[in-house]
Order: sequence, then C-alpha cells, then structure tokens
Amino acid sequence: MLKEHIIAITIELFARSGIRKVSMDDIARKAGVSKRTLYGFFDDKEMLLMQMLDTFFIRAGECLSRLTKETYTALEIFLLFNEKLMSQPVRFCEEFYQDIRRYPEACECIMRNRQHFLDMSMRLLKKGVGEGVFCPDINFDIIALLAHEQMDMLQPSGMFCKYNRTDVHNTLFLVFIRGICTDAGRKLLERYSVKKQFRP
Repeated sequence: MLKEHIIAITIELFARSGIRKVSMDDIARKAGVSKRTLYGFFDDKEMLLMQMLDTFFIRAGECLSRLTKETYTALEIFLLFNEKLMSQPVRFCEEFYQDIRRYPEACECIMRNRQHFLDMSMRLLKKGVGEGVFCPDINFDIIALLAHEQMDMLQPSGMFCKYNRTDVHNTLFLVFIRGICTDAGRKLLERYSVKKQFRP
C-alpha cells in the first residue's frame, strides 16, 4: 500500500514538474516517508519512473481487457477506452515528455507497451469489420501506423499550443474513427455522441 502511495505521488509530481526537476527528496517529503524508506522500495529515480510507467500501462491494459469481455462492439470499445483514458485527472507537462528521452529503458517500455496496444487495436479493428461497423476495404496496417502517431497527440507538437490538449486528442480521434466507420458504424457513433452529450 505504501509503495502504491509513493508511485501515486510520483505521478503527480512528474506530471506537474517533469522528471528532471523532481528529486528523490521531493518525492519522500511529499509522500511523507523517509528517504531510507523510499530507497527501500526504489534504488533510484529511474527505477521509480519504470514502476510508474508499469502501473500506468497495467491499469490501461486491465481497462481494455474488461471492455473486451463485455458485449460491446469494437467501435464502442474504442470510444469507451478513449473516454476512460482522457478522463484521467493527471495531465503530463511538456517537460515530462522532454525529460523522459533521457531514460532509454523508459522509452523502450513505452514503445513495447504501445506495440502491445496496437496489436490489441488490430484485433479490434478486424472484429469491427466482422460486426459491420468498420469498412472492410481499408488497409489496417496503415491504420495501425496512424494510430501509433495518434498516440503522440497525448503530447501534441507546438503547432497545437493554443488548443487544449484533450480537445486536440479527441478531435483527431473522432475524425480518425469516423473515417473508418461504415454507415452502421457512423449511426452508432452518433448515438454514442448524443448519449454522452446528455449524460448526467
């Protein structure tokens, strides 16, 4: 429980200030633990960063797995997963994305997990074709590459700086999803949008 608390505090601090500006002293102080306790769990800041990333990806994977076990269409799974992802209270600052490049193992972890989610997305896209919600005459290998680039929009480039990050992501996501939908898929998408709009 204490380890999870420290990881939660680390996420909060890294999200607000980036990795480089946050020291192990800062984390220990904010978490209300001694440095000795902190180092009992984590050898250094990089190990803590890796644990934080593992926690994030495990939670995201569990969320997606739960959705795939329900009776949702592939389109609904994409929509609900995106909604869950974007509803997270933590938004990482620009410095975090710049700082993480200094940690090769962390970058590898991100790429490995991205590939895992892309593999799951490919299975969902094919499922959606079978359900009649996604167009069958689309090269889904190219779509997977586009989805890979879409993930970078969680940290948009400077050209989007005057727009809210969530708005940028959701706009691109909806254009992307609508573009691969059949007429039946678009009707389902419209019903979802209306339902979301009037959700209490």
